[in-house]
Amino acid sequence: MEMAAEVSGSKNEGFVNDLASRLGALPYGKFSTRCLQCGLCATSCPTCEVMDYSPQRLFAVIKEGRENDVLGANTMWMCTSCYSCKVICPYGIAIADMMHDLKYLAIRTGKCESAQAQFYLSFWREVYLRGRSFETGVLFGFYRRRGRTGLKEALGRRRLGFKMLSRKRISLIPPRSVKDPEALQRIITKAKIMQNRGEV
Repeated sequence: MEMAAEVSGSKNEGFVNDLASRLGALPYGKFSTRCLQCGLCATSCPTCEVMDYSPQRLFAVIKEGRENDVLGANTMWMCTSCYSCKVICPYGIAIADMMHDLKYLAIRTGKCESAQAQFYLSFWREVYLRGRSFETGVLFGFYRRRGRTGLKEALGRRRLGFKMLSRKRISLIPPRSVKDPEALQRIITKAKIMQNRGEV
């Protein structure tokens, strides 16, 4: 929730400028300067209650230039990309697209230590390798990224894991990869290069 987020007070004008330029490349322009602070996005968001900052509040924190607070928050990682916020926004601001951009900036700057961010990275690693999601692989990758904390969490949930295995809710056998996973990896790699150049 919003009050759960600590205010570090770190203001970085360079971050604001960089974020504004990144968002300016998206279809709806510089989102952070168009927000009316009406709060409709927060009321329509299905995961707002578990976010450090609501989408509305996040816009305000971005304007304040608090880099650590923005990129360290779990808000963008909890976004489900349902686009309810965009539909209800009087300006049609693509808030979900902005969340994707914030994820990119968080990864780029190394501010992705939260459990939500680690799960996100583990999921996309599986998709990158196989072209498909492998639930058990995602979980193993997630707990491995979390180090000792992840090991303790995995051991604490072992009964649930065995129960899911016995009921065939998860499998230890990975699914078939897509027909040409290397081609998919080349596409993703090229997209990352273009993104780093600011071309997308």
